[in-house]
Amino acid sequence: MRLLAALSIVALLAAEPAAAQNAGAFQAATPALAASLQVATGANRNLLGLDVAADSTLSGAAWWVMVFDAASVPGNGSVTPNKCYAQASGVTQFLLPNADVGPRFQNGIVVEVSTAGCFTLTQSAHAFISADYQ
Repeated sequence: MRLLAALSIVALLAAEPAAAQNAGAFQAATPALAASLQVATGANRNLLGLDVAADSTLSGAAWWVMVFDAASVPGNGSVTPNKCYAQASGVTQFLLPNADVGPRFQNGIVVEVSTAGCFTLTQSAHAFISADYQ
């Protein structure tokens, strides 16, 4: 009987949303290859971790991961991101490890993948984007 009770508890924990298991942390991810991800909207959000996996089309040249304090996804053109991470040609993965408390954003969190540098957004829908936030 104890084994059955233990298995029931494990099953309940597995069914519990990740947000409840991680004390207020949430996850957002693209359902397919994309150029951007609206991670969260609203004030006082923290980016806890970020994972961007590029396909071979994007990784064939230099590319950039940009993070914006924004309520919506910026369009192509001149931009000023809050964070920008350059990726060399041939690199297929960008990982910002999970932190207990990450940078705080006042309007929302948007992640973009670009092929034109940190201050010119040229969206490229060739990446899986996943983020953990609070």
